[in-house]
Amino acid sequence: MNNYENEVSGIIFDENPNDYMVSSEVELKIPYNENKIKHFYDQSAQARTRNACGLFASAWAISDYTGSKFTTKQLLDIVALAEKSYGWKETQGMYMSRAVDCVRTWWNLNNPDKKLMSFNLKIGTDKFHEAIRKGHSLAIGYNTGNDYTIDSQKDGIVEIETYRENGGWHLVRCAFDLDNILIRDNYFGKKKFNSYTNNKVEILRKNGHFFPSAYIFLYEDKRDIQAQEDKIAKEIEVKILEEIEQGTKRIVIYDNLKSEWYTRKNILLGMRRVFGMNITENMFT
Repeated sequence: MNNYENEVSGIIFDENPNDYMVSSEVELKIPYNENKIKHFYDQSAQARTRNACGLFASAWAISDYTGSKFTTKQLLDIVALAEKSYGWKETQGMYMSRAVDCVRTWWNLNNPDKKLMSFNLKIGTDKFHEAIRKGHSLAIGYNTGNDYTIDSQKDGIVEIETYRENGGWHLVRCAFDLDNILIRDNYFGKKKFNSYTNNKVEILRKNGHFFPSAYIFLYEDKRDIQAQEDKIAKEIEVKILEEIEQGTKRIVIYDNLKSEWYTRKNILLGMRRVFGMNITENMFT
């Protein structure tokens, strides 16, 4: 096995309640990806990025969508932001949603005229297939078992449907080309087949080798933002009302919602709606 395979960091699957989730309440309109400009990167080229698959795959997915090229300095800046604010360390993995959130946040701060949103799509759903058929690259995670790696690099086509998992979880990109689903890895110029056919993604997902969902990046749409904010606010309001019925104090309600990963902004908005007063964060510090 090549050295770069040993540099794959762990990416941890999670379902973040603040995600822009496609649902019956929030119907996602997916445009065609019109970008034809492609850039190529190697995650192992820099010592600082070799264990940053979550950040690298997310940045590359954005590059595939926008046509913009990330410089080495920009990628290192993203890594620094992840280490400072999103729990990433060179020696350990990070949550999938936080990697996506970090890269999107960096992009939006540096490209205020081309802001992006990220949506979580369940693998195998109509929206998942629509997204890749319309030319989008999705950030997707899988387990890097030896058998899978050998199969994908033998002839560039994955044929196995299950394998012994003895590697870490790795974030890459999923795309579509010539009626085939492709997996695009993060090691251009290093792997024999950095991009390879994998029409077994849904079977491998059912067998527990792929994460159940992936992320798509799209340009910001204020209607989507409002719909998602309303959806999250309603969820929080229901949870708060249930806590009130049980006699839970406001500070405990706040802590409970924080433990579920809701953002401070969304929690405070929900509490203001329920209590009908100007709830501020300093009330809970």
